[in-house]
Amino acid sequence: MKTRVDEEWKKYQEDNPEANHGQQGRFKFHNKKMKEWFEDADSETKEKVEEFRQNSKGELLEGDNDPNRIYQE
Repeated sequence: MKTRVDEEWKKYQEDNPEANHGQQGRFKFHNKKMKEWFEDADSETKEKVEEFRQNSKGELLEGDNDPNRIYQE
């Protein structure tokens, strides 16, 4: 996915030279693309993503003291 995002970002920069091209702008662009691609994905892909997300979430909640884990609940 990184390669795909990088290609899309480069194209976006070329097409929108006046836009914010800083780290925050790229982060927002990345998230927007991921949401678009997920919405267009088939149900099997969505199931795999959700399974991965739940597994990752479970690992975070298993007794660690990471303050960011509340955002995973």
